[in-house]
Amino acid sequence: MAKARKIRERAKAVENVRVVTKTMEMVSSARFKRVFGRAAAARPYTDRLSDLVGDLLARTPPGELDHPLLVEDPQLRRDVLLVITTNRGLCGMLNSSVLRLATERIEQLRAAGYEVLLHVVGKRGVRHFRFRGVAMDYENTELGDLCTYEQVLELTDPLMDAFLKHGISGVEVAYMQFVSPGQQTPVIAQILPLSSLEAPPRRMPSVGEPPPYEFLPRPKEILAELLPATVRLRMYQCFLDSSLSEQLVRARAMQNASQNAEEMLTQLAAEANRLRQKQITAELAEIVSGAGSRGKPAREPLAVRRFQEMLRNPEGRIEVEVTSAAPLSQAHVGRVRRMLRQIGGGKPLLKLTVDPKVLGGLVIRVGDRVYDASVGGKLDSLAGRYAAPPSRGGQSSLRPADRGPGQ
Repeated sequence: MAKARKIRERAKAVENVRVVTKTMEMVSSARFKRVFGRAAAARPYTDRLSDLVGDLLARTPPGELDHPLLVEDPQLRRDVLLVITTNRGLCGMLNSSVLRLATERIEQLRAAGYEVLLHVVGKRGVRHFRFRGVAMDYENTELGDLCTYEQVLELTDPLMDAFLKHGISGVEVAYMQFVSPGQQTPVIAQILPLSSLEAPPRRMPSVGEPPPYEFLPRPKEILAELLPATVRLRMYQCFLDSSLSEQLVRARAMQNASQNAEEMLTQLAAEANRLRQKQITAELAEIVSGAGSRGKPAREPLAVRRFQEMLRNPEGRIEVEVTSAAPLSQAHVGRVRRMLRQIGGGKPLLKLTVDPKVLGGLVIRVGDRVYDASVGGKLDSLAGRYAAPPSRGGQSSLRPADRGPGQ
């Protein structure tokens, strides 16, 4: 019984976990749809703006376009690495992949002679670097799963001002890039300087070199508007991709956890049923063997198998109707009732009637399943041993029968 109780307690704990994981899966799926709507609206604008600036740089002769955001200071070797992680766990390998890539990039930059200023966004990243004793120059754990464009500007504009004032030589971002619902890749994106921008591929490559642009207003005025907007939008796209990846990976992880919990519940239910079956078989064997010791041997094997089949549904209610060719004494009726109650796990019987006029049989109902007189070994084989044949005075006395029922 102690083992059965432990199985029930464990099944209850697994069920509680399954409810939590199912709820988290639904929440993550809803958040993913919200973030995906923002990313789907922002990505075309960001891509077209980057293509415009890249095409502008490609068509303009060198020297005509000169802006501080495009050129790295060759004498300054001080980069900022911004690491974007999540505030919560249960999102698979997302955080560990990004943090591993960021650690490798820090080692590469330091090996190249750069001073690295580590900026970390997200509680998971902050805990990771604190645990390893890595100094951080900036920490932010206030951004939620659905950060806004204004919140990203509060991080981007100070970095852009520091770059323009020659306080840093570049800005890189380590994050989980959202490629498709089936692919998320940890990457390092260069935000500053914007020298990594490339012109979009030409639709007609057979045509000669495209003509240069003629600017109106002046190039500096155009770049003063386009380049800062490009930096802000690229940074915002990094945060959107990170949020998309987080919600999608968490929803997938919670779905797998829910499926595993359901499989565990199925295994625990099967184990509990096997344990219950074993207990019933042992009790039934004891009852049948005890009854057989008083009269001729009962047919235990077949009776045991049939009662095992009958009691596979432990939640069923048992209804028994016993008929015999001879009157049964009250003592025997009480014994049959107690025996069936013990077999049924202590459940009260719905009906136990005796009809001495009909040739013997046994009807057993468990829930909606009905077992008629074809149940081999029935309880008649036991009941017949205690049947009281009519005496001369119409009284009945309890004694073992010399022959089986129906004979």
